[in-house]
Amino acid sequence: MAVSHVWTVTELVQKNDDSGIVRAANFTVVSTDDVTTTSTTSRGRVEFQKPFAAPLTQNQDFIEYDNLTHADVLGWVQADLGSNLGNYEVNNAAWIDSVDNPPTPATVVQVLPW
Repeated sequence: MAVSHVWTVTELVQKNDDSGIVRAANFTVVSTDDVTTTSTTSRGRVEFQKPFAAPLTQNQDFIEYDNLTHADVLGWVQADLGSNLGNYEVNNAAWIDSVDNPPTPATVVQVLPW
């Protein structure tokens, strides 16, 4: 089983003051088994602790909202998730595996012998 994962930023939440500062981002992770084409989607939200549409590092300049790219924001999301980043992919892959290879049930209902 080879599972591919596609991360997508689906919404940005801004401060309501025309500053262009992004406070949160909603995202999805769509995972698909390349062989069986079984797929699942996880959703999440990152609340940024520092104002974004702003720099990830001190060396970057503020990025105007209209100049943001998907890659910019996805980088912020993944950086914010840190060590939890892989959980989305691992959980999706485990779900796909459970659908493609269901466990043997512990009990079964049999037809009565009489």
